Amino acid sequence: MEFEDLQVIWTDQDKTPLFAFDHDAMHRKIQSRLRNSQRIASTQEWGLGLIFLAVALILVLMGQTTWIGFLPVAAALFVVGRVWVRRQRRKASLKGFDASMLGTLNAAIANESHLYQEGRTLLFWMLLPMATTSLMNMAASPTSKPLWQWLFVIGSFVLGYLVALRAPRKHARQRTSLIEVRTVLLNAKELQ
Repeated sequence: MEFEDLQVIWTDQDKTPLFAFDHDAMHRKIQSRLRNSQRIASTQEWGLGLIFLAVALILVLMGQTTWIGFLPVAAALFVVGRVWVRRQRRKASLKGFDASMLGTLNAAIANESHLYQEGRTLLFWMLLPMATTSLMNMAASPTSKPLWQWLFVIGSFVLGYLVALRAPRKHARQRTSLIEVRTVLLNAKELQ
């Protein structure tokens, strides 16, 4: 090859992007990530809602007769209401994204952000109210509770807190990877 030929090839390379990707495969992968995060969010919402509805029902059926006995019922119903409201907001916010690859990617990022925020605040809106009201109910009980029941209840909430610490980190990593994909896609669009 002559120098002039090499120079033409070199000049042509400067004008074209050095990488290419399969848009359809990328879009399918992003849609899969969105469906997966929606499934996790729905399972979490339905699970928490049903569990705390059952807790409230069981506490009512146990015959709570004092105002302090109704505090755990109120806390459980508060959690159910909060989960339902947050679910409606999450689903409404996802309707605002279009079906394009970038729209789907932004929806997946929004969903992961929702899961991250829910996991980060779980201590305040679920564990703390339930733990406080449960311990107050046990302390106000006319019969003293054995030590093992106190340890079991306190241990359950500590375990719940430790499990809740793990979830936000996972969703933060997934959200970060999706944001990196969005950055690459936007940079690739600018090159074209």
